[in-house]
Amino acid sequence: MFMISIKIKKKIRLTVMICSVLLLIGCVIFLIYYLGIQPYHSKQLNNKYKSLYYSVSDSPESDGNNEVIDDDSSENTPVDINLDKSYEEGAKGSDGILLKFSKLIEINSDIRGWLKVPGTNIDYPVMQSTGNSEFYLKHDFEGGRDKNGCLYIQSNSKIKPRSKNLVIHGHNMDSTGMMFHQLLKYKDIEFYKQHPVITFDTLYKESKWKIIGYMRVSGDFESSDGFNYLQSTFQTKEQFLNFLYQIEVRSSYKCPVDVNEKDSLLMLSTCSYEVHDYRTVVICRKVRKNESSDVDTSLAHYNKNVLYPSSWYKKYGGDKPTVTSFENAMSFNEIDWYDGSLEIESSINKTCEIDDCNYKILSDSTVSFEGVKDYSIKSLEIPSTIEFQGRVFDVTALSKKAFDNLTKLKHLKIGNKVEIIPKKAFVNCTKLEEVIIGDSVNTIEEKVFYKLPNLKYVKIRSNTLDSIGEKAFAKIYIKAKFKVPKSMSKAYIKLINKCVPDNTFKFKEYSVDS
Repeated sequence: MFMISIKIKKKIRLTVMICSVLLLIGCVIFLIYYLGIQPYHSKQLNNKYKSLYYSVSDSPESDGNNEVIDDDSSENTPVDINLDKSYEEGAKGSDGILLKFSKLIEINSDIRGWLKVPGTNIDYPVMQSTGNSEFYLKHDFEGGRDKNGCLYIQSNSKIKPRSKNLVIHGHNMDSTGMMFHQLLKYKDIEFYKQHPVITFDTLYKESKWKIIGYMRVSGDFESSDGFNYLQSTFQTKEQFLNFLYQIEVRSSYKCPVDVNEKDSLLMLSTCSYEVHDYRTVVICRKVRKNESSDVDTSLAHYNKNVLYPSSWYKKYGGDKPTVTSFENAMSFNEIDWYDGSLEIESSINKTCEIDDCNYKILSDSTVSFEGVKDYSIKSLEIPSTIEFQGRVFDVTALSKKAFDNLTKLKHLKIGNKVEIIPKKAFVNCTKLEEVIIGDSVNTIEEKVFYKLPNLKYVKIRSNTLDSIGEKAFAKIYIKAKFKVPKSMSKAYIKLINKCVPDNTFKFKEYSVDS
């Protein structure tokens, strides 16, 4: 029995050893195929299609600026293929298709165009399956299984009639460096400055495209505040312009390229891993008819207030910038990339109504208090800030006539962003009993509270008050009580005594924190 047990154990050990060796061999074979054979096969196929696509006058080794792409892979290795030289550049057949696609169409009619990005190895056919929309995510040009896949057009995008926004997807193949992996070079603004224009030819038209943005978005559109960058058609020009605005506020840098409602867009989208399920997207607009393809990239600069998906802030922190709409941003002169025909009236000096109070817009972040709808109110608190059309405004000023009709007002609190209380602002508020002056007031002008016999209590919260005008507190209640910050009490009592000599006011100090 003992000998039998030893033999069984030896057999088990031998079996385990053999299985381990076979597993190791299998893993090695898989890695050789996955990292070596299949990428090599993919690159050879791509070289074949390059040779079929390019003519002698349009060599794939050049990016259009006589720059040779530095790529030590075998992807640019010449392949002995007979080129079709029987047509001129831009020549089309009777069906309107560019003749340079003729041999490629014979191999696979799913081809829709060819994309070339200078400074990278991105020089590939672009596909679109008529059946499975993501077929080319895991298949090569000839339909064979390939982890690299192909570049392919989003299912809701069309090249004829061409969609307003055409989206091309491609894998970020870190293991092989193929497909859209080198698209991430555009993260660096210096790379963009050297390569601001790409080429994408559809079956029907040769075109160059100027890059207008580089953004990172979430594949989960809810995390991107509902922004769907895959949208291909738009019902109105206003809808399209708002789409452009959403792109611009999300771009990592500002590209010196004008855009308007007549332009067409091209998006190159690939996976990125700053946060789970993120996409890096390079956005381009088509070079216009008779427009130079040159871009003065010296004017490009980083965007200091990039809008990211909400999941970005959860991981990296920070605050979202103010984002409104195209029209709103235009009305505050915040858009410098639009050169279309739409005219938007300025919001500056317009009035708005919030909570039955009127305000005048002074700038993109400040307003003045202009008055109230109900003249019979007895208590009024002027806020420090208001929110209007997605923006937060500081209430920094008071209109001189804002309080003319408030004859029944008894209690007043002035917000913490108001800086100046204007001359004779409250002379008609004869029933006013109590005033709280906010944190930022630095000037109280002449006769602000003049002849208000019922004004018995004044609290000054500001630490920056340095001017009180003549008779500002003259002829108020003779025993009025003033509460002043302890740190400023001597200075403020001196200012008030100068304003109203020989007064009988009562002064009380308080700590600002109290």
